[in-house]
Amino acid sequence: SLKKEPKIIEGIDISHLQGLYTVASLVRFENGKPKKEGYRKYRLDNIKAPDDFESIRTVIKRRYQKHELPDLLFIDGGKGQVNSAVESLKEIGYSLKDVDVVGIAKEDERIVLPGDILDLHLPLDHPVLRLLIYVRDETHRFAIGFNRSLRSKRFEKTKLDDIYGIGPKRKKELIKHFGGIQKVLEASTEEISKVVKSEKIAKRIKESLGEK
Repeated sequence: SLKKEPKIIEGIDISHLQGLYTVASLVRFENGKPKKEGYRKYRLDNIKAPDDFESIRTVIKRRYQKHELPDLLFIDGGKGQVNSAVESLKEIGYSLKDVDVVGIAKEDERIVLPGDILDLHLPLDHPVLRLLIYVRDETHRFAIGFNRSLRSKRFEKTKLDDIYGIGPKRKKELIKHFGGIQKVLEASTEEISKVVKSEKIAKRIKESLGEK
């Protein structure tokens, strides 16, 4: 029941670390195969809390206000994520007459369709489902890779580098545990001490970053 033969499929996935470092990936498949030069990454620095729906709306607008719609748009997620994509397409002047939108619910690999359209259950070895799972896995892999790359870059240089006794390992543990320099700043000396295993260094961190 698709409006077009899905020669061009684009898939979108959102990745974040407890709401931090939110990014999106877009992968492009042509004739059932990945077209890696068509892959795109999106930083969503304005999203400060875990919100897949708003993240999807943001990416859809950024992508399709400037680029043509694919034959089939795949969203990594369930009914809520798919409907968010459809809503944002409407906001920029498109409708379901222009593009088909589907997702996959992770719990049982069922194909999710917009609005009141019933979900589609296919056998796990069905070629249509295998293709969509391939798109889903590729969007997820690409998003996770970008998220990790972004996090590692932010670990590279921070105010913690200037504090005696803080090496790369402790710095990474602090940022990973608290979620960022600001959160380290807001933590108590006792909380920091538990992470760095030293009250002396914890006090030095608080003094260097500035007591709240």
